[in-house]
Amino acid sequence: MAILNALNRIDQDESYILRNRMESRFFFGTPYSFQEMHIYTGNRQEQFIQNLEEALNHFMDNTTVKQLDQHGQKWAISIAGQTTHLLHLGLDKPDIQAGRGNLVIVIDDLGECMVFPRKLAELDFPVTFSILPYLPRTSEVAEFASVNGFEVMLHMPMEPDAYIRGVEPGPGALFVDMKPEQIRQQMIHALQQIPQAQGVNNHMGSAFTRNHQGMRIVFEELMKRDLFFLDSVTTPDSVAPYLAREMGLDFMQRHVFLDNIRSREAIMHQLQKAEQMASRHGMAVAIGHPHPETLQTLRHWNRERDHRVNIASVDELILQQKIMAVSAR
Repeated sequence: MAILNALNRIDQDESYILRNRMESRFFFGTPYSFQEMHIYTGNRQEQFIQNLEEALNHFMDNTTVKQLDQHGQKWAISIAGQTTHLLHLGLDKPDIQAGRGNLVIVIDDLGECMVFPRKLAELDFPVTFSILPYLPRTSEVAEFASVNGFEVMLHMPMEPDAYIRGVEPGPGALFVDMKPEQIRQQMIHALQQIPQAQGVNNHMGSAFTRNHQGMRIVFEELMKRDLFFLDSVTTPDSVAPYLAREMGLDFMQRHVFLDNIRSREAIMHQLQKAEQMASRHGMAVAIGHPHPETLQTLRHWNRERDHRVNIASVDELILQQKIMAVSAR
C-alpha cells in the first residue's frame, strides 16, 4: 500500500511495477509475502523514496528503507528488522507483453450459506469452490457448484499452530495427536459430505501439514479416489510437496492470498500480483474468502484485467504441469 501511494504521488500507477520474485516467508510464525520488484520512477527516484518513507511511517511503525548500492537504484524495505521487499528503481517503463498463463482463483470457507456462492456464480469467469465440511449448507453449496460447472474442493480443517492459543480449526478437524485410524475416518467422513470434490486443500493446518504420518494417511485416501491436493501454504515447513512427489499424488501450491487485508485497494493489488505471476511464469493460484470486499473487487478487476490470462481450474494447472514435465524429458 505504501509503494502504491508513493507511486501515485509521482503520477505513476500499478503498471510501473514489475514483480520479479515472490516467496511465502514466515516471521516468528506470522506469514508474509517477500517480494522483489522493479519499479520505474523516471527521473524522480529521490522523490519516490521520500514519498515511500513518509507513506510507510503513516501506515505502520518500525519500518526502514535502506539503500543497497551507490547509485540509488537498489533498496530494501524492512519491518521490525525483517526484510520484506527488495526494490530495483529504473528510469524507463519497459514494454511488457503479457503471456497467456493460467490463473486459478479459489474461494475458501464456503458452506455456511447459499448467498455468497450464488453471487460467485454470477461472475463472468469461473472460480473454484472450496467448501468446509459440517456446515449448514455444505452439501447444498457443493451440489450447486457442481451442477453449474464449477470446480469443487473439500476445504479440510487441520490443526494450526495457534490451536494451543485457542484458535479452533472447526468441526471434523485433523489433529497431530490423533491415531492413524482416527485421521483416516475423519478424512473419509469429510469426503463423503462433498462427493463432488475433485480435490482437497487445507483449512489452517500449519501444525498438521508438518506431520509426515498424518499427511501420508490423508494422501492415501486422496489417491484412492484420484483426487488432488492443493497446499494452502500456511507454514513454510509443510511436508506436502515432498510427500506428494514421493507418493505420486497430483499436487499444487497456493501462490497468493487475496484478502489478508480486507480493503478493495489491497485486494486489487493482490489480484494484479497473481495475474502478473501467471503471465510471467505460466500459472498461479490465488486464494480468497467469502468477504463482500473480495466479491466487489473481483467484479471490478474483471473489467480491467488482461483477458489473455486464462482463468483456469486447479485440475487444469495440474494437467499443464504434467505436460510440461513430459516435454522437458
